[in-house]
Amino acid sequence: MTDKYVYSESFKQHVVSEFEAGKFASFNEARKAYGIGGGSTIARWVKEYGKTHLLSRTITVTKAKEKSEIQTLRKRVKELERAVSDSRIEVLIEREYVNIMCEEFEVDRNKYKKKVGVC
Repeated sequence: MTDKYVYSESFKQHVVSEFEAGKFASFNEARKAYGIGGGSTIARWVKEYGKTHLLSRTITVTKAKEKSEIQTLRKRVKELERAVSDSRIEVLIEREYVNIMCEEFEVDRNKYKKKVGVC
């Protein structure tokens, strides 16, 4: 006959709240820390207390070098996004200058675009 453990409600809630707070990376880690027998016991408690968002939690393990590389790449993406945004603004400003020039000199913008190759 296997041993059946009975845990108090306050103990169950404590374990689930510590898991939710991020103290443990996995149910297995929490189970070992508290000496809980069953492999799916904490998952069952999580369901009992309506914390099902914890069931699909993904833990990503990365090496320090990978983490540094990810941060560098994210920074580079932000720089490139800023550059693209600046370029778009410059294009819009140039278009407005062309519009203003065409109005000032009473030039048909469409004819000017064809002659000079302006977009």
